[in-house]
Amino acid sequence: MIFASEITKTSVTTPITADSALGQILLVTVAGIEVLGREPADEVGQSTNPYLVAIRDVGVPYEVDFWFGPITGAQRKVYSRATHQLDDRGFIQRATEPNRDRLTHVRPSYAGLEWGKV
Repeated sequence: MIFASEITKTSVTTPITADSALGQILLVTVAGIEVLGREPADEVGQSTNPYLVAIRDVGVPYEVDFWFGPITGAQRKVYSRATHQLDDRGFIQRATEPNRDRLTHVRPSYAGLEWGKV
C-alpha cells in the first residue's frame, strides 16, 4: 500500500519565485500520479485507500504544506497563482470545491506529464 507520505517533502528555504513555484507544483503533481502508477492496475480500480481513490478519481490532493513544509501566507499565494498559470497554460487541471474557487486537487494534463519526463 502506498501513502501520501511517500511523496518527497521538500523544504522551502529560499524565496519562492513565480517560475520556481510553477516547476515545483508541476513536479509534485507528476510525482503524485507516479505513486498511483506504481500500483498494479487491477488494485487501483478496487483500492479503498483514500489517497489513491482521490488521485484516481479527482487528481492529486493540493497540499502545499505537506509538499513543501511550513510556508508563509505570501508563499501560499505564489503557489496558488502558479496553479492558475499552469492551468491556463494547459499543464494541469484544477479541481475546486463546488461554488468556490478553493483548490482541492490538481491533475496533470498530457502536456504536464510530457514536461515531467524531461
